[in-house]
Amino acid sequence: MATPDFICANWRSGSADCKEVGRYTCKNCLLVVYCGADCQKSHWSVHKIDCKSFLGKEIWTPDWVLKNRQPAFIHGGETQVQFGGTKYLWGNVPSLDVLQLRSNEGNDYKGQLRLLFAASGDFRNVIKSIARLPESYKQSIDVTINDRDIDIVARNVIMLLIAMTVDNIDEAADCILHIWYSTLIRKSDLEILQQRIRPLIEDICKKIKGKLPSTTLAKTWTFGQRSMRLVLQKSSWDKLLAYMDTPDGLTMERANKIRAAVTLAESRKDYRDRHLLFQSNYHRIAKHRYWVDGLLLPFGSPRDDFKEPNPTFFQTADTWPIRDNGDPLNGWSLKEVEDTSSGPARNDIYGKLFYYVRIELRSFILRLSNSQISFCLFQEDASELPNHLKTGSFSRIEVSNISDGGYLGIHRTVHLMAPLLQSPLVNPHATLITLFMNAIEEKTTSADQVASMTPHSPETKRVIKYLPPTNNGISMGSYSTYIIKVLAARDIVATYDHIFKRYENDLKFSEMAQYLGGAVKENHTIIEKWPFRLKLQPGQPGAQEEFDRLLCGGVSGKERLTMPVIRFSGRSALLPSITDFVFLVRGSITAGSTTKEGPSEVIQLVAQMNKRWLVYFKPAVTDAPLDSSIPPPSKIHDITLSSISPVFQNILGSSNGEGRASSDFDRPSSPSSRAVSLAGITDPTTPHGMIVAMLQTRESIYLKVFDVTLTREYSGNEDVCNFWGLAEEEFYPGLRSRA
Repeated sequence: MATPDFICANWRSGSADCKEVGRYTCKNCLLVVYCGADCQKSHWSVHKIDCKSFLGKEIWTPDWVLKNRQPAFIHGGETQVQFGGTKYLWGNVPSLDVLQLRSNEGNDYKGQLRLLFAASGDFRNVIKSIARLPESYKQSIDVTINDRDIDIVARNVIMLLIAMTVDNIDEAADCILHIWYSTLIRKSDLEILQQRIRPLIEDICKKIKGKLPSTTLAKTWTFGQRSMRLVLQKSSWDKLLAYMDTPDGLTMERANKIRAAVTLAESRKDYRDRHLLFQSNYHRIAKHRYWVDGLLLPFGSPRDDFKEPNPTFFQTADTWPIRDNGDPLNGWSLKEVEDTSSGPARNDIYGKLFYYVRIELRSFILRLSNSQISFCLFQEDASELPNHLKTGSFSRIEVSNISDGGYLGIHRTVHLMAPLLQSPLVNPHATLITLFMNAIEEKTTSADQVASMTPHSPETKRVIKYLPPTNNGISMGSYSTYIIKVLAARDIVATYDHIFKRYENDLKFSEMAQYLGGAVKENHTIIEKWPFRLKLQPGQPGAQEEFDRLLCGGVSGKERLTMPVIRFSGRSALLPSITDFVFLVRGSITAGSTTKEGPSEVIQLVAQMNKRWLVYFKPAVTDAPLDSSIPPPSKIHDITLSSISPVFQNILGSSNGEGRASSDFDRPSSPSSRAVSLAGITDPTTPHGMIVAMLQTRESIYLKVFDVTLTREYSGNEDVCNFWGLAEEEFYPGLRSRA
């Protein structure tokens, strides 16, 4: 059931509603629409509560100012800890079109597009990228979507299946919109979940009932030219069913109470007031309305049909999964939302968001209906994706902010994802897109902060142009609304290129690019380097409006996009086999240490290497399987290693405490030693094997191949495998890119 456009606001619970289209608005608040004067007069007793709300007054003041007290967010403590659930079910930066086909491959591109969203979160970037494709593009599209959180994967699966199974585009778009953003849904939405989507999942769960919970299973559904493949462990397949059923005992009233305990918590009043401080008058009323009822609808739309708790939010009968500052507006461009028509009700910001998302969803579903498009969804840690995907496959790879230091970091992200990009011979525009949300905060020093706060700093001068001082604002010192606005504004008017350059230098971006046989893309043709910073100068037309939007939005201007690797042929590179190389390094460390690993580990190592590449004594690079008839080198040599480079240390390690390769080897004290990395292989049928050392220089890669003897020592019933050998000083040049 689709929601009519611009419906008259004259409705009351339990009584007859006006069904006419609203053509006029309340001139005071511009939040609601009416079909005429009679309905407006009839509705005034209800509407005046919102229209005359103190939140909409110019004189509105936060509670801490009215009571002349220190706000809770100043001193910190428990009240400053993020409040509510821990799930990111909505995007917290505006959606991105990762294709921008016109500026890259071109509107007349004839190649197949293959997109990977490696840490997708919600599927807003998928929606926008597909919806914005030019009509001239007629080729097939493959989209791979991954997230490690089953809540996110389940919701993406459900919404995609709705898009492909509900024939009426308006009905499908409205259902998806409310599943995505509304605390309560309509009976018709719940029926779609239970009658259209649940049988598809239930059929699979019945067939795999006897499988172990950890068994990975895949299912492909085909709907005409469209298909969706879902790859999950059996335990996750079973969980999917719960996202279509309301928990026992959870009523509409109970669901609203659970959510309000987070979004309207008394202990968080100062945090809400601080957020409202940056909003325009009547946007404050709209914000508060969404905090109260959690329904993404135009302000004056009827609410009576929304009685069913949204089961994709409520996995239990007592928990709201999202933090109190979660806001659907944060996932979309605020300027694009504000530019969307909500009829005469120009101040209805959530009404504008409703119509904006609805338009995006309709465009997306319409594109699906006339395209050959396939989706594949995984629930994996992003670091495991290369084990499931083919190298050289993707036109675009978008990884969200897993490149931030608190997650995989830029080295491991590029190392894992870059080999999955299409070769430049296939698509010179193939690009890896990484987002840094925390880099500026991590690299900002106290000296940087002090310099920006001086009266004559560029930041202070720009802030004053946007926020001229007022006598009323400075009357309360550090707790005044003016000072709090200035502190927030200083961040958004600042530029951070020098700080990000510091970040690049510290993490050796250029060295990383050298290792990978590529370069950082300086000319961003898909997404700007600083997509959310101010573009206009104070005093230019539209500059104040741009500043106000950024001040009240969910981004800070510190978010940095990079396109870290552009692959190319003609130079040496580790890129074609870097995924395999790390596996071999880890494998040789495991087999080469005195751990309780038996021959099965060695066999597994050999089997994995057979699938990828082998380096023989000549040396040569080949994809051929291991030929046991080729004898190993006759000489036995000592193995000596120089230090492992910081880049490789970052690639081989991770933030979750995995060991680094360098810890298993002697490290010379000289900091100028070249980087040597180790890979190994053994033939389980003989006591011989080989180890390959790789040396990366500016011009090429050198190889050193060692013969080894595999010995088995017995400790109880466990086999312990050790590598023994001697080293030679000669290196062999010649490994080149296989792009």
